[in-house]
Amino acid sequence: LSRVGDPALLATAIASALGLAPPAAAAAEGHLADALRDRELLLVLDNLEQLLDATPLLARLLTAAPALRILATSRIALRLSGEHTMRVPPLRLPGEPGENGDHAHHGDHAHHGDHGGPAAASASDSEAVRLFLARAAAVRPGVGGQPGELDAVAAICVALDGLPLAIELAAARVRLYTPQALLPLLRSRLALLTGGPRDLPRRQQTLHAALDWSYQLLPAAGRQLFGCLGVFAGPFDAAAAAAVSGGQDPAAILEQLAALAEQSMVEITHGTVPLFHLLQTVAEYALARLAEDGCLDEARRRHLEYYLALAQSARDQYAGARQSAVLDLLEAAQPNIRAALEFACGQAGQDGLDGGYLDQGLRLATAAGILWRRRGPLAEGELQFGRLLARSDRRGSRADPRVHAAAVLEACILACLSGEYSRTHELSRQGIRLCGELGDQHGLMWAHHLAGEAALAAGDFGSAQEHLEEALALARQAGDLGDLAAASNMVGQLYRMTGRGDEAGRLLRQAVRLFRDAGDPDGAAAALHSLAETERAAGHTSLARRLHARSLRQHDAVGDKRGAAYCLEGMAALAAHDGDTRQALVYVGAAQVLREQVGAPLPPVDEASLAAILAPGLAAMTTRQQRDALAEGRNQPLADTIGSALRG
Repeated sequence: LSRVGDPALLATAIASALGLAPPAAAAAEGHLADALRDRELLLVLDNLEQLLDATPLLARLLTAAPALRILATSRIALRLSGEHTMRVPPLRLPGEPGENGDHAHHGDHAHHGDHGGPAAASASDSEAVRLFLARAAAVRPGVGGQPGELDAVAAICVALDGLPLAIELAAARVRLYTPQALLPLLRSRLALLTGGPRDLPRRQQTLHAALDWSYQLLPAAGRQLFGCLGVFAGPFDAAAAAAVSGGQDPAAILEQLAALAEQSMVEITHGTVPLFHLLQTVAEYALARLAEDGCLDEARRRHLEYYLALAQSARDQYAGARQSAVLDLLEAAQPNIRAALEFACGQAGQDGLDGGYLDQGLRLATAAGILWRRRGPLAEGELQFGRLLARSDRRGSRADPRVHAAAVLEACILACLSGEYSRTHELSRQGIRLCGELGDQHGLMWAHHLAGEAALAAGDFGSAQEHLEEALALARQAGDLGDLAAASNMVGQLYRMTGRGDEAGRLLRQAVRLFRDAGDPDGAAAALHSLAETERAAGHTSLARRLHARSLRQHDAVGDKRGAAYCLEGMAALAAHDGDTRQALVYVGAAQVLREQVGAPLPPVDEASLAAILAPGLAAMTTRQQRDALAEGRNQPLADTIGSALRG
């Protein structure tokens, strides 16, 4: 949970780890309670200290799920009823009891350590010493083999109280100093710096002092960069670090990051583009130094600007073969996007500020919307939009009207996909009004499109036809290929559901072509699914199976979980038609998991249709047989289920 700073997201974060996606953040706790009620489960929660305000949720989950157990790590006790705390000890030091409970002999390090006597045995058996030597070997092989070195290493580990991070920081210094030379420098620095707040435990004072010591040894440019890195909530590259630290040359920043990594101040993940991150404790220290320098808000502002530009650029490139790569990029950036949105929302809520932060937050959430739509969780996107739009509504003209309108439409999409149809109608009405006032034909088309999609999902065909045909007319007037494709697809679905199969087929084939011409293969896959359903209803099951397979391959390639779920449900209908209801339920089980991961339930009209198709076969199965088939689909690897469907 180190990448989750907002207590309101604790329930959705836990749900996401469990493969669940509640329809809205407000519903996450109830969703979790229902899912865990009859489960025997150990839930491990790491890094809870920044989310203490939300931890009463855990007590409520334990009450709702009697067989649930929670193992949590936090530097601060949670103080919940039934909590049992265990302090995690530092690494074992020389002379402390070993794993078998025996005490190692201290001995006289000065005389015996160099010759393999009792002191040497004690040191080499120490977890702390072994860690120091392993880390030191990465920067200067052979450390510990010269006379006096092992004793000095043991003394360093004792001075650092066996704290792993402090030991790693010190071990990085053997590039410049022998352990014997390092020891007095470290001792003098610790004595100077451990006079911090007396209410802090000794270990925290020691670690803070070790970080202070390493920080003071950095050159001025390194200290400035290191402080700025504290604002990152997840992995970042040199370009991001350069932007946040003030627009320096990324190549020069890369060298500085490599130097920080060598000194254990920064963690590095090697790859085509090296990625970096800070351990939670180190990040908190970096933020404190940044705040002391009065630069915290400025660094966070740059962080927001960088991820806004990244998300908008990704959104602009969401076309053709790059769709999957764009979603991967946004998914990797999600922790930092979340942190940037939190900052923008917080700043927008302060009186006396202009609307700049609010606009940036709304634009960032709008750009990130494609990720929430296709890979989820929809609930997080709805939470972010809910907060920002509430700020915008209160501030009236402070938010740019076009930015506000675009955010309303993106929020409307998320609400519709998550099955919040009353919210969808409310937002679509706002969208129609706002886009009408702005003369925004594109936005007006989408507002009608979403109002019609929500009505169609609920089975209100009259209202759906009114809005969807208006959306199609607006798209034809504007001539935008993407808009025309989307509107044609939805009207085609309406015609399919109302028995106008020939007209549906014509519009849906047109939608497939238009999506492809617009560079949207994932959109084309959605239209192919609708076309497959039309052909199945017409009795052309072989053609329907081929169309579903093409659609599923494309959705799977992009990583569009909701689209893949629709295809598996379509395959289920075909399997049921062929009399293989068990296989149909396997497909339904896999689709259920995908929908839970995104938080996008099957719309009521589609759910009723699928239930009617499955009903005859289900009547011939026992409850256990049905449950086992669903469980197989839910539990076997998705790739296996998709492979079976494509071979079908």
